[in-house]
Amino acid sequence: MIAKFRKGSYRLSAAAIILVLVLSGVILAITLKSGKNTESAVDPNVGSMKGTFSSWKVERLNDWVKWFPSLARANDFSGFRFKVPDYLPPGYQLQNVEVLKNYVNRIDNQVTITFVSNFGKSDEKKFTLLVSKGNLLQTYSRSVAGDVRSNAPASWGNAQVRSYKQDEVTYAGIKGTLVTQIQNYEYHQPEREKSFVWQDEGVWYAMNYYSENHSREGHPEFWTNISQNELEKLLLSFTFPQQIQNVSYDGKGNSFPIYDEKDLLEAKKILGFKVKFPIGLSNNQLKLIDSLLLQAGDQNTGYDFRPDADSIKNIYHAEYNSKIYEINDELALYQSKVPIVNAAKLSVIRKLDINGIDISVGEDNNNVYNEYGRGTTNKKDTRSQTYYLWKQNGIYYTAIFLGLDKNQEEIVKTLVLAPIQ
Repeated sequence: MIAKFRKGSYRLSAAAIILVLVLSGVILAITLKSGKNTESAVDPNVGSMKGTFSSWKVERLNDWVKWFPSLARANDFSGFRFKVPDYLPPGYQLQNVEVLKNYVNRIDNQVTITFVSNFGKSDEKKFTLLVSKGNLLQTYSRSVAGDVRSNAPASWGNAQVRSYKQDEVTYAGIKGTLVTQIQNYEYHQPEREKSFVWQDEGVWYAMNYYSENHSREGHPEFWTNISQNELEKLLLSFTFPQQIQNVSYDGKGNSFPIYDEKDLLEAKKILGFKVKFPIGLSNNQLKLIDSLLLQAGDQNTGYDFRPDADSIKNIYHAEYNSKIYEINDELALYQSKVPIVNAAKLSVIRKLDINGIDISVGEDNNNVYNEYGRGTTNKKDTRSQTYYLWKQNGIYYTAIFLGLDKNQEEIVKTLVLAPIQ
């Protein structure tokens, strides 16, 4: 429910938690020399998957919040049955589904379904559906100090505590509550968001269908704008997923996070090759904290660093108690059938040969790829950003280090020697 600026504009969002991985860059091709088969040589320092392969999972920092490209996969974690609309306004489609564990009153799970129109364009529009066994009206009544957006232009003055107005209404024959959120400012006109909240067969639903926002310059914008007529069509179409006929909830072609073996098997099916998937690196001082299957041309992620081809991305983070690395040092490892970084765009530092594999090492001094937002949101970040690029057994690998200046080459050697799964 905290408003955000994006692409020079300001929108008041009703989503309580939004998973955002900030990446940036322009994806181009690179030609690297193919190396020898090294899969038989395995570095013993590679952390393996815990337990049997069928029981392992990626242990994320905020494991209580998950997002999915499809409704079916989300239902593996939601914990209850609920209805969804079988009608969408023209131009809209499913973007993703989030499951927040024990979010409503710290007891009940909350499902957030986001629908998008004109994805990635300047006139992009979204609306969201919240579902829970818990009373969603209670999530629209918080007015504690600090529950305001904090990044408005100084000319707007101080932001006031957000207020909530509730009115009993009936839409499409459904009795519910119209909740209007109002965000006031000292010198600026208020911003509003409207939601229709109702209960059906013991399940609570909330449709966030309208928002009145303003750009930094104060111009009115409506990032969520479903008319009452369309809202009623949506409400009349609600049914259980098994009866859906007109709306696609399968998420085909979209990117998705890898949580366990089921996701990894699907990712490998899409990629068409086996992957390196160590859980820990550098004697487990680097842990795998996130893994994503990125599909080119997807309609559900807004990352700036966009591969031209399907790829898997693993993110390794330094342990909080590491005596070698800074707490926010990080490694992003991409694997793909074609290159995703153009070595000619990098400033070449050196060449390496690791077990017969040619490695190209470079820096992005011209800020072409900007994987970690450097030079934009992290202007004060002085840590190094180093690229290691190689081709091995027909697969292209791109390892991007943020910091982790000690033992980089040893970590790359570990990756080269890591087995494929």
